[in-house]
Amino acid sequence: MNDESKVRSMPRAYVYFHISGEYLPLDQITREMGMEPTEQWSKGDRGKYVNERHKSGWSLRGPLDESNTVLRDHIEAFLPILETRIEAVKRFSENFDTYLVSVGYYDETASPGLSLSRSMVSRIAALGLALDADLYFAKDK
Repeated sequence: MNDESKVRSMPRAYVYFHISGEYLPLDQITREMGMEPTEQWSKGDRGKYVNERHKSGWSLRGPLDESNTVLRDHIEAFLPILETRIEAVKRFSENFDTYLVSVGYYDETASPGLSLSRSMVSRIAALGLALDADLYFAKDK
């Protein structure tokens, strides 16, 4: 196993805010969010896993390091960043698909799961966001 495979197989987690749509005003989103995206692309661009993207996208990664595998911690740290931009986030949610995506890669050394308080669920809903949880499990060989 090479070093990159070892890093990828380690338990890790992260969250990101994602906007997608047929065509997105990417520069306008960046301007209104007041932050550069972690990643953005236009419909038709080549993707990591596809030859051609079917929609445009704008994504912003949360602030915590991936070594923290507690997804609730990632969401809790990221919500204030989005809440300071609530008017822009809600406006985008009215016109495009918007998500708070939580991603966790786990092996037998980490305890996966996603547990959110009513307060956190209310905060996500107030932003107009859907919540997506992607949990991946692998056995260490």
